Amino acid sequence: MLRLSLLLLLLSPAFATNGTEPGGGPVVSPSFLVGQGVSFASAFMDAYSTNRCLAEGRVEMNPFMGSRPSPGRVYGFALGTSALSGFASYEMRKHYRTFWFLPAISNTTGHAAGAIVNRGCL
Repeated sequence: MLRLSLLLLLLSPAFATNGTEPGGGPVVSPSFLVGQGVSFASAFMDAYSTNRCLAEGRVEMNPFMGSRPSPGRVYGFALGTSALSGFASYEMRKHYRTFWFLPAISNTTGHAAGAIVNRGCL
């Protein structure tokens, strides 16, 4: 978890810059920040509900994490995928200006579906 926090701190200046494209508006706009906030919130809810289910003796079905991952691994995987989708959205918005929201939407949808599946543990 500490490594993930340090990675996010190192990447934060890249997301905090208000770079502009030569004929466009700012790369980081309020809609971009809201989209990334919702993406991270759904990832956190998915990780929280997964850890609750694992504490009750259930098993994880994601083959990338194994059947009994530690809480740090669950949070690291969920928030790491959100950081990766945020980076992809930022790069798409910076270079193409179209469809930049697709990585955030797909990440939000996946984690929201995971949280809904885990709703019996909350």
